[in-house]
Amino acid sequence: MEVVLAALSSLTFRPLRPAPVEGKAFGAMAGSGYRNAVFVVLFMLAVEMPAVHLLLGVMIDAGLVRSIVQATLLLSSLYLALWLVGDLRLLRETPGFVVGSAKLEIALGQRARGQVPLAHVRRVERIDGPDANETADDGGRPVRLTPLPAPNCRIWLREPATLEGPMRWPLYGDRLDVFVDDPDGLVGALKAAKR
Repeated sequence: MEVVLAALSSLTFRPLRPAPVEGKAFGAMAGSGYRNAVFVVLFMLAVEMPAVHLLLGVMIDAGLVRSIVQATLLLSSLYLALWLVGDLRLLRETPGFVVGSAKLEIALGQRARGQVPLAHVRRVERIDGPDANETADDGGRPVRLTPLPAPNCRIWLREPATLEGPMRWPLYGDRLDVFVDDPDGLVGALKAAKR
């Protein structure tokens, strides 16, 4: 419901009102290609919906079955469009990663929410290129927190953290692979806060 309500508020062109944050915030949307990907998928849905309905009209005889199939496809396409618009809206309105005096707060739309005490942060580093998609080689369990692109920062934790994921599902791991617009800033802020 949160995603659908965010999508409906986007359709009314309500201005964005991000919540104030305490600490240094590092967003994840300015350098992400997720916004463009959403617009491409929405365009493809707008083209696909009429084409598929016309094709079904030719392939399936008129009647209850064709009506049910067409209604199901139309509703699923509309729900996907609403979900994408709402997800984009929530990602834009949340601060991303906030380094406070005692905790790292994570608010990445409806994809991840939670807090990690800075005392639990063991190490942080910037990653680029092929290292960004590597799996954990230290026996750890990574949690990937990115809107679309590969992560550009890796945060190792002293003990596993549990975050809240989509639909309130738990995300559990001892390493956070994150994408932020300013990876050097996040690394510097975490190292300074740990001192």
